[in-house]
Amino acid sequence: MSADATWRAKQGVLAVIRGLALPGIVAVHSQIRLDTTNLIFPCIAVTSEGESEELAAGDTTNREDWFPLRVCLMDNDDPMIRHDNEEKYLTWRRALLNAFHQRPRDGRGFLPGSPETQEIKVIPRVIYDPKIRDYGYMVSGFVLKLKIFETRR
Repeated sequence: MSADATWRAKQGVLAVIRGLALPGIVAVHSQIRLDTTNLIFPCIAVTSEGESEELAAGDTTNREDWFPLRVCLMDNDDPMIRHDNEEKYLTWRRALLNAFHQRPRDGRGFLPGSPETQEIKVIPRVIYDPKIRDYGYMVSGFVLKLKIFETRR
């Protein structure tokens, strides 16, 4: 799997998320690893931190691999308003899941700018990550597994 194909796939995911224009989300960040010191909240961060590729079928001329991306919905977790924001968080999460689950394919593929992406699997994670609360951030998210088809070079 070439870096170019995975980079285009990640840029396609970012384009889809930015295209949702979710009210109240102030930024969509692309990160190698989550770094909360460089985030503007509330935001969506896309990273492959903590994930690994899956090598799939292929032959001597083509290869198919699954490339993972974590999509994280993040906000400052103020204990005084946490529950007041639950509807907003669930609305954002549902919109993000719907954007990728059973995503229709157009003439250019499943993601803008990424004709190599042949399939998308959505793997939901916990709705609210309880491990993060001690750090003052609310995190919700899921993993996208992108099936990337390439001609071997």
